[in-house]
Amino acid sequence: MQLSKATFESLRTSLDELSRFTSAQDLHLKTAGLITVEDTQFKQLQDVWNSWLGLRVEGTQWIQKQREKAVKSNVEIVARNAGYIANVPKEHASSLTKWIDDGVFKRTQAPTFAENPTLTGVDLSSGYAPYSYGVHAELVPFSGWDYLEVKKFKSSNCLVTMYGDYIECILRNFMKKLSIQQVSFQVTICDCIHIKQHLEANTVYDRILTSNLMDYVFLPTLLKLCSQMLNHANHHATIITETMRWSRDIIPEGDITFPFNAMVIPKLTKIALEDRKQSSFSNDSGVSVTEYLDNSFEFSNYLRALFYAHRLKRAEDRESTNKKATSPAMKELGKEFQLRLRDGIRNENRIVFFRPAINRRRVTIVTGVERYLEWVPLQKK
Repeated sequence: MQLSKATFESLRTSLDELSRFTSAQDLHLKTAGLITVEDTQFKQLQDVWNSWLGLRVEGTQWIQKQREKAVKSNVEIVARNAGYIANVPKEHASSLTKWIDDGVFKRTQAPTFAENPTLTGVDLSSGYAPYSYGVHAELVPFSGWDYLEVKKFKSSNCLVTMYGDYIECILRNFMKKLSIQQVSFQVTICDCIHIKQHLEANTVYDRILTSNLMDYVFLPTLLKLCSQMLNHANHHATIITETMRWSRDIIPEGDITFPFNAMVIPKLTKIALEDRKQSSFSNDSGVSVTEYLDNSFEFSNYLRALFYAHRLKRAEDRESTNKKATSPAMKELGKEFQLRLRDGIRNENRIVFFRPAINRRRVTIVTGVERYLEWVPLQKK
């Protein structure tokens, strides 16, 4: 949110260099082939860099004031932040409160020189209005990294110190990989369903991470696309899909707030309090007890329902009336795309937790309904 003079000058130099590239090919050559962008999309990106470069941010507070207004004017966010602060480990409450109040993620005593223009963007509701603070008011930097990993790296009462040192280490390691050209990037702006037309023909990948696209893109459609780009010759190759909305949007029976589940909340609360060694929880709409709710049956039904709908649609497209579509078994999911779903409930996941624990990670905002699915190539018998 607020930058020292040295940091701001470094940022401004980078933006200035980006704005001076004459084409996507120029960017590709001057980054030693590390970054590839299509010409038409390069122009879109460069418009953003130029807009950031042209913003007046030295010695100002307009970005910070816009953030404060966004955070404090939303009653729901205010209540959520209060519950968040109350449920993190007590030693972190002070630094977390300070960050929510001022948004300053700063570990040094260097005086503030400018605000951070890269936290601004186009307000979609205002058409071509000037750039404004563009980060969702409910987002916090501590939710983007696993608290347990950060704490393992460095433990401190101050979250900014903990996370700052951890992120700096991550970035330095990343810079080393860049310096030896161990990684490269193709930046593409498009609907994910059309990604293949922007890639070189016959390109395959050993890892495909899709974030929570399956909350917005029909899962069988997403898997069909990803399977076409997966390296099936490598039996360790993996597609990772994530859902954060399955119980809220599709299967309410899987949520702690469902009336039937509400009956077991006292029992789950007792288990949670014993687990956390606490005498009480602050009100957090049931998040504290969600990880103790067994909703594996409901989640299985959710996945099977998606593939059943896919079978119905396929039968409809083929105008097939001879054979009635049936609901698939869990072990059959993904089979038609030459994929097998690792059984997260049986702890088969190898890359990411199937269901991350909540109460050990209260600094990392986890709701308890997140599920991570790993899909691997189906092995020929």
